[in-house]
Amino acid sequence: MNLKELTIEKFVKVIKGAGETNSDHRYTLFLGAGCSKSSGIPTAGELVLKRWIPDQVSSGEDPIKWAKANIKGFDRHDPAASYGAVIEQCFPNSRVRQAQIEQICERASPGFGYSVVAQLCTQNNTPFSVVLTTNFDDLVADAMFLYTGSRPLIIHHATLAEYIRPTRSRPMVVKVHGDARLAPKNTALETEEIEQALRQQVKKLLDDRGLLFFGYAGADDSIFNMLDELPSNALDLGVYWINEKLPAKPEFREWLKERQATWVRYTDFDEAMLHFYRAYNLAPTTKDRFDRTVNTWQRQLKATESQVSAKSDADQDKARLMTETRAVRSSIDAYAWRSVSSILAMDKQDPDAILSAYQAAVHKHPEFAPLLSNYAHFLTYVRGEHDAAENFYKRAIDADPKDAGILSNYAVFLKNFRGDHDAVETFYKRAINADPKHARNLDNYAVFLNDVRGNHDAAEIFYKRAIKADPKDANSLGHYAKLLTDVRGDHDTAETFFKRAIDADPKHANSLGSYALFLENVRGDHDTAETFFKRAIDANPRHANILDSYAIFLTKVRGDHDTAETFFKRAIDRAIDADPKHANIFSNYALFLTNVRGDHDAAETFFKRAIDAARRHPRHADILDSYAIFLTDVRGDHDMAETFFKRAIDTDPRHAYSLSSYAIFLNNVRGDHDAAETFFKRAIDADPKDAHILNNYAIFLKNVRGDHDDAETP
Repeated sequence: MNLKELTIEKFVKVIKGAGETNSDHRYTLFLGAGCSKSSGIPTAGELVLKRWIPDQVSSGEDPIKWAKANIKGFDRHDPAASYGAVIEQCFPNSRVRQAQIEQICERASPGFGYSVVAQLCTQNNTPFSVVLTTNFDDLVADAMFLYTGSRPLIIHHATLAEYIRPTRSRPMVVKVHGDARLAPKNTALETEEIEQALRQQVKKLLDDRGLLFFGYAGADDSIFNMLDELPSNALDLGVYWINEKLPAKPEFREWLKERQATWVRYTDFDEAMLHFYRAYNLAPTTKDRFDRTVNTWQRQLKATESQVSAKSDADQDKARLMTETRAVRSSIDAYAWRSVSSILAMDKQDPDAILSAYQAAVHKHPEFAPLLSNYAHFLTYVRGEHDAAENFYKRAIDADPKDAGILSNYAVFLKNFRGDHDAVETFYKRAINADPKHARNLDNYAVFLNDVRGNHDAAEIFYKRAIKADPKDANSLGHYAKLLTDVRGDHDTAETFFKRAIDADPKHANSLGSYALFLENVRGDHDTAETFFKRAIDANPRHANILDSYAIFLTKVRGDHDTAETFFKRAIDRAIDADPKHANIFSNYALFLTNVRGDHDAAETFFKRAIDAARRHPRHADILDSYAIFLTDVRGDHDMAETFFKRAIDTDPRHAYSLSSYAIFLNNVRGDHDAAETFFKRAIDADPKDAHILNNYAIFLKNVRGDHDDAETP
């Protein structure tokens, strides 16, 4: 068949050029079933061949043989031509047919091609505003509203035909075979003729326009009959058939020839629309419109919740409305939790992908407190972005001011990265007020009181409250055991609590590791200690601090330096530079490199990593002190060493070892004996029972002061 042909690029250029030459030039888009395939609606041929016919045959029966025997004129190579006959055979009742079509169209969502159609039909600088379609779905109208905010006039029944006016500027969608929900026309008899009123108005509409066919096979008699009735001077801007194949119906092919139609050999609707998208320089679709809609809905829900909550308790409707709003909130939270769960299941080795997932989830659920809190945790410990993290902790608390877990997590953040102890205590207290029996929060506050405030009595009270709230919480039991041994010196009771913690959770790595250290340093039972170190590592092979503690044990107790270094390196591989809890790991390896390997350059590198991590933490005097000793003993840089001794003491004015180390430095390096004695006394005041500090002061008194009697006293 001899039709003029154009490439897709040339075709789009011609249409755009015609509109630019004369703004009165208008084109109508005719969309068939092929346009909806990528949006989730099967084509007519797919419905016939892959769904409806197979549903009619018995197991083992050949569907094609069944179709040829039961469907007149069935052609397996052109199943769409038998659409009307097949749907009538499979669903003889019109209401059942309607239900089937509704089900097919129900979950479809307009894809890229439809988004471009929506923009083409709603912008003033394009020659498009009318869409004719044989499709029952709402994809054109949905796309216009979703992607542009416009609501087209939809003509889906002959009774609305009088509203089809060529002069309308508002976008219009004419559904020539009806709507999925309003008696759609499917069978050969139903589609044989378009109702007279609709046919006449459509013909008027096409009088002075061009017509562009997309995704249409040309199998409908009613469409052909309507087009064939058009006067010869209609469609004066041309007919364009965009398809790899010409219509199977000979009459339709002949009509195209008579109309001097142009054939564009192109099938993919979305790809064709991509060419229009680029030619008209259309704006990309963004999430802003959808985000505004969701955010408005959520704000209004929140306002409604507040309004209901403010009602008087005497109001009989209050209880019912509170139940309703809680149900709505629960449904939202369940949806949001799916986003959180999917992120937590992601590969931890791909933090960039996790970041993108969090950002997308926060766009969807901007006021879901657990998501915001989890994101803040990720920003803190994975990205090291503390300012951003704090912003999201605050957003989480604004979203749910009484979530005890989030309040406690923010307190931990403030303790580790801001050093604002008063604010830390405020949020721990808010968390405990929100849930007075939350064992983990009670335990966290007790740790804060013990380690930061040095208020051991108050800490013990909260450890006991935590254990009462949950007698099998391994964290609380293990932390209380450490207080008993480190502060109270009650080693037997401490061991009882270590064992209770391990009984409560035999694979709790922290408890196993803490008990191993207790056995090593208090009981001197090195073999059993090693057993528990190994159990702790088996429980959590990625626990950096336990790997570090075992490395120290191996080098200090076993003298197995090579194996020790293996575990130091494993600890460092798993340590996070942004996490102050891991600063000691870098410092301990630096000491190993200095004292065992003699590799001072590498040691200094790790000291600096330790200091960089620890600077975010208020209590890191021991690391600064170790580096100061390295600088004076190894590098001989006494001025820089003194700077770090002073930083250590400024960081923690009661850090006994830093005070003692500085006293020794002042005595041995500076020769300032009076200042040295002042710092020895401060060290002893900070820890009156430390034998090492007492011994150093005794040596000072004997060798420097010549005071043998007082030297014996400490």
